Amino acid sequence: MDGIINQPIIENFTIVDESSLNIVTGLVDGDFSKVLIHPSGGDVADSVSVVVTETASGGYKAEYTPTSVGIWYLTVFNNTYCPFGKSGESQVYENSIDTVGEDLIRVLGLSNENYELLNTSFNSSGCLTSGTIRLFDSASNVGTANGIIAEYSVNATYSGGVMVDYQVKRTV
Repeated sequence: MDGIINQPIIENFTIVDESSLNIVTGLVDGDFSKVLIHPSGGDVADSVSVVVTETASGGYKAEYTPTSVGIWYLTVFNNTYCPFGKSGESQVYENSIDTVGEDLIRVLGLSNENYELLNTSFNSSGCLTSGTIRLFDSASNVGTANGIIAEYSVNATYSGGVMVDYQVKRTV
């Protein structure tokens, strides 16, 4: 399971009585012992709250909120029904895939996909001196006021007809 730092992670599991093969219901948080291993090592279940609740008839969830990036290991024990524990691991990331997706759209835009250069100025030699780059979330929005995901100011300086400086700075 994957998660995001400071966002709850839920590990789902079931409890079955091994002798009768019946699903076990009615257990509460206090019926479980928990071990939560932090990515740097060591059990942090005393400092990072792990709460077990029954979600359905015999279905349970263990919930905790990771405080750092890395792989977290959780084992939940019940002395009667799961003395060896129910275990799971979660890879915790800094950002969500949504953030990565937004960054990818910006990269694609900066490589001239769904991109517009406007408000351009040129020197007497016809060389670009300034302008604005806008990146859009889709091709259908290019050239409109819709779907703008980023805007950049462009400035270029020349000496003797040769560009000596070119800067692109994010403004929005």
